[in-house]
Amino acid sequence: MILQLKEFLAQFSPDSHYLGLIYEPGQLSPRLLDLLTMKTLPLDSKYAGREVYWSPDGRIILTDRTDDKEEAYFWDIETGKRLGLIKTFVKYCFDLLGTCIIDIDTFDFSPNGKILLSANKRAKNRQVKLLSPQNGNLLAEITDASGPAYWSPDGNFILAQDKQKDRIGIWRVSIK
Repeated sequence: MILQLKEFLAQFSPDSHYLGLIYEPGQLSPRLLDLLTMKTLPLDSKYAGREVYWSPDGRIILTDRTDDKEEAYFWDIETGKRLGLIKTFVKYCFDLLGTCIIDIDTFDFSPNGKILLSANKRAKNRQVKLLSPQNGNLLAEITDASGPAYWSPDGNFILAQDKQKDRIGIWRVSIK
């Protein structure tokens, strides 16, 4: 099977059940493709994203919307409904060819899916945040760290840039 896609921003879900986000020709809203049934599930184009981050269990995705809003959205995969949003940071540049993004928050779900890591390396208030993947609420901050930031495979450590010492740091975290 060959998909005819308008844009290629797709990522497989952790269990390879879904492919998302796909933008089909003639469609304004992004879709998730169920690879078992080959049917698509539309997401609301008003809250569409350009990147997708899957929770480890594949039940929740986070899409960032960088076109004109500094927000990212949580979606329930079973229903296609938006669960919540978080404020993000985006910095644009302009040249003769148009606009480009030179700085943006990056995200990563903890290995157990209970915490969302948000990191930025260039923003004025650069820091690493730990957020709830259900609603985007702030759980904790590592104010002396900045992006890029990564979870250890067991979820007990975060590797990030240490802002004070200008080197890589490791922070122990406790996931409950």
